[in-house]
Amino acid sequence: MKARRRGKLAIPILFAILIGCAAPGVALASAEDWDWNFNGVLGRRAVGNKDWEPFHTYNEIGVEGSWGKADEPLMFATDFFASQDSKRDGAQTLYSNAYQLQLGLRKIWTFGKRWNPYGGAGLTLVDTDIERATSSGKERSSDDAYGLWLGGGIFYRIGRNFNLGIAARASLMTSYRLFGVDRGGNSTHIGVVIGWGAERGGEK
Repeated sequence: MKARRRGKLAIPILFAILIGCAAPGVALASAEDWDWNFNGVLGRRAVGNKDWEPFHTYNEIGVEGSWGKADEPLMFATDFFASQDSKRDGAQTLYSNAYQLQLGLRKIWTFGKRWNPYGGAGLTLVDTDIERATSSGKERSSDDAYGLWLGGGIFYRIGRNFNLGIAARASLMTSYRLFGVDRGGNSTHIGVVIGWGAERGGEK
């Protein structure tokens, strides 16, 4: 239990460190000194093992936020995702949900003024729940897990601000304790990227 509490504290501590590092430059920087991209991601999350029966592949929606000084090689990553899967069990529909917060660093490259491959990594915290059928109806169990995320993708800049592309990532997590049983926490994710970014010089 102590290890879990330390894991939950790691996310806000990292966030405070990131904000602390950025704060000195905020007051001094004008809008054109900043680079940012806020991309919606619509895709699928796969848990990939039998621990999660009958749930396997979740619909997922989220936002990848990348921001920082334009002259810095790395940007801060502040991402949030929500996913859900459902299965029929007789007359009942059972649900499983997950909510993932990611904090870390991300690098975005630009080629030919329009193509933007990117990659990043950091810490992540996930809250998940799962339902199962019982003789009296159904019951729910929930737990948190923490770990690392690693991901990337590529988006194409359309016009001055619009982004369109694909993204993929992996979440390497501690296990969840659900209904008194440990379930593997690792998952993989893939999706379509649709978003908005800061205008860069030379874009039309």
